[in-house]
Amino acid sequence: MSGTPSSTMKRNNERDSLFTAALKRGGSSPVKLVIAMGAVTVAFVLVVYAVIVSLGATKAPVASAPVKPTISNLSGKAAPAFSLPTLFGKGSLSLASFRGHPVVLNFFASWCSPCKAELPFFATTAKASSSKVDFIGIDENDSASSARALVTKDRVGYSLVSDSNGAMSGPYGLYGLPTTFAIGANGKVVAEVAGQISQSQLNQLVSEAESGRVL
Repeated sequence: MSGTPSSTMKRNNERDSLFTAALKRGGSSPVKLVIAMGAVTVAFVLVVYAVIVSLGATKAPVASAPVKPTISNLSGKAAPAFSLPTLFGKGSLSLASFRGHPVVLNFFASWCSPCKAELPFFATTAKASSSKVDFIGIDENDSASSARALVTKDRVGYSLVSDSNGAMSGPYGLYGLPTTFAIGANGKVVAEVAGQISQSQLNQLVSEAESGRVL
């Protein structure tokens, strides 16, 4: 253990004082001398241990702040237009038909494990936020029948379309699934979350879409 010369000298003096006091109390008997030396050694070890513990003490780690939706390469730009067949085969659906309404747009697939993990609370959040924000799910590079089975199981009630050949992955700059965008009522992208989303992140995306403020 390192220390300044003065602190080391002080500890040595304390040890010598303890030893001298023990000798005075115990006399010169060899047995008493050994006992005194042992007592001094134990006391010195305890002092050293206390110093080491105090030097090695660290503060408890501070919890990290929640991850926020990131700025998208499309932020402030009009969300790329699309008109795609609905997942359940009832005509087509275009993004333009949602102009004037905030939108949360989620790219997912039935073969994507993170997509399947987040889908249940997408369904509940979309239902709870239906008066404020519209949700759209784009099933990307997937079998429509597999996707239909997944969304039926999770009781997804919002608008769903199929992009079976991945035509929209380029315009939206997708690097993987899932990826979720917040789009303001003016049709411009305000935020993006790439990868599996948390409930708190989804709530924030809903707020960002509703406000229309670009991050």
